[in-house]
Amino acid sequence: MDRTARQKLGIKRWIESGGCGSLVYCTGFGKTRVALTIINAFTSKNPKAQILVVVPTQVLKDQWIEQLDSWGLSFTTRVEVINTVIKNDWSCDLLIIDEFHRAASETYIKIFQQVEYKFILCLTGTLERLDMRHLLLEKYAPVCDMITIEEAEQEGWVAPHKEYVVMLNVDLTEYEVANARFNKAFSFFNFDFNRAMSAATDWKVRNQIAKELNVEPKVVTAMAMEFSRNLRKRKDFIANHPKKLEVARKIIEARKDRKIITFSSTIAQSEAIGIGYVLHSKKSKKQNQEVIEKFNADTSAVLNTSKSADEGVDLVGVNTEIILNTDSSKIRKTQRLGRSIRAEEGKIAEIFTLVIAGTQEIKWLANSKTSKVITINEEQLDKILAGESIETRERNYTENVEFRF
Repeated sequence: MDRTARQKLGIKRWIESGGCGSLVYCTGFGKTRVALTIINAFTSKNPKAQILVVVPTQVLKDQWIEQLDSWGLSFTTRVEVINTVIKNDWSCDLLIIDEFHRAASETYIKIFQQVEYKFILCLTGTLERLDMRHLLLEKYAPVCDMITIEEAEQEGWVAPHKEYVVMLNVDLTEYEVANARFNKAFSFFNFDFNRAMSAATDWKVRNQIAKELNVEPKVVTAMAMEFSRNLRKRKDFIANHPKKLEVARKIIEARKDRKIITFSSTIAQSEAIGIGYVLHSKKSKKQNQEVIEKFNADTSAVLNTSKSADEGVDLVGVNTEIILNTDSSKIRKTQRLGRSIRAEEGKIAEIFTLVIAGTQEIKWLANSKTSKVITINEEQLDKILAGESIETRERNYTENVEFRF
């Protein structure tokens, strides 16, 4: 079955759901095209129908409007950013929510109170959230069709790719000190993360815990601050270790003929790479659009970002991806992978995720559901960058894995 036929099957399944469902399609499969096809068919049969498309960002709004213009559908469809929608009452025949996973937040879930609709179509690359709030979304729009990255690659709907986890061995003395202090404070709160975080920000929670443990409130305050301080130190050590910049630059140098995107932990880290363009939220909309246009026009280039390219950015020709920061979000991992695996003739994508061995970053990697990756060390990375073959193994990560070379 080719991609067009598979898209038609997805539309059929949405119709069979009563026009109330979610399509969970990996980036690159064409979920926007599916939605446009549905809008076109819906308005053909219902010329006076009102259609509302809700998106999370202005960038996505602009892209949707451009696509609707090209299909001749702008006069029948309105596009709004979700921040605007939740502040007013709306009524429509067909509600379309793009990047549906975003609607699970305590703020954005209000969309279902503000919008009255007859039919609903929701789109996302992955719906599953660590906080399990996706279960709330499924009450409004159950999943009626799904395409995983693995299926899309097998069928040739996205580009084949190799995904490497590069284990970086560094001096962990600083990290281990912070980690020991963190665990001591964490144990005070019976290893209950939400309880510890609440104690760090809410004096009422601290007083309640003090009563429960029969200690002075200042003791709880001290432990909450110790927990928070060392949680941050661990995270900063992992995210901003200079080894990551060093290895990222090495990969960029070895892939000068490629279209590369890097994902960093912060804007500062993106700028510190020092090679190529930088895309970030502190720039104006016009400045970021100019960066995207220049990058897309180049045959080889580097685009550095932290979160600005996670979703809703159309990039052309990306075939190499460097992820400097890993977290537990499966959604973010899927979105980032989608930047480089859009199908283009002859393309084989490479994804390099840089991980500090022996740290919490291994567990974050596991929580993001990374599987079937090729785990390598720096020596093996050098061989890969030089075009040499290595003995590799695919590895599935689990929550309790600890891994060092």
